[in-house]
Amino acid sequence: MSQQTLTAPSRPIAGRRTTKIELESVSRSKVIHVLADSLVLARRSLLKIPRMPDWLVGVTIMPVMFLLLFRYIFGGTVQATMPAGESAVNYLVVGIVVQGIVFGGMNTALGLATDAKEGLMDRFRALPMTRVSVLLGRILADMALAVFVTTITFTVGLLVGFRPEGNLLDWLAASGLMLLIAFVLSWVGAVIGLWLKTIEAVNSIGFTIIF
Repeated sequence: MSQQTLTAPSRPIAGRRTTKIELESVSRSKVIHVLADSLVLARRSLLKIPRMPDWLVGVTIMPVMFLLLFRYIFGGTVQATMPAGESAVNYLVVGIVVQGIVFGGMNTALGLATDAKEGLMDRFRALPMTRVSVLLGRILADMALAVFVTTITFTVGLLVGFRPEGNLLDWLAASGLMLLIAFVLSWVGAVIGLWLKTIEAVNSIGFTIIF
């Protein structure tokens, strides 16, 4: 009798521990599943870009054109408004980069609206994947594109006189902040794309909401 009294409490405790471990394992596997699906869909979106060279050139060239326009056409006027010793190029490049990130959010909206128009959203629902993976995959692809465009813009900026101050830690903090802004605006673009659903509505109303 004493042995039963001593050993009985240990069984439910072991059962509770096993259940907790199983729940943690299931939660971990779900997260891994979501990330794996998201990476597959992000790769799909990135592989489509080389098939649309005109769109890629437009997305890449637009911030460079704005940078060169304000640097050499309106550069004298902008520089005249700056304090003595300050270069307008340092502010101009950062502004162009932020503008590119904002338009990157609209790329997410247009991409999701295009997928909905082509019926891909219905196909994704029939596949064994989580719905959030569809959005997260698109956002990851657009963030990778934003990093590519931002790198080109900074490179051109260095060629036209961009001389920022700060150490490596400052640059890492600024890069992290820009990635965070791109991530948030991509989610805003995803909401706009799913809400408006059509490419025409995104083009007409989406840009108004962004501005």
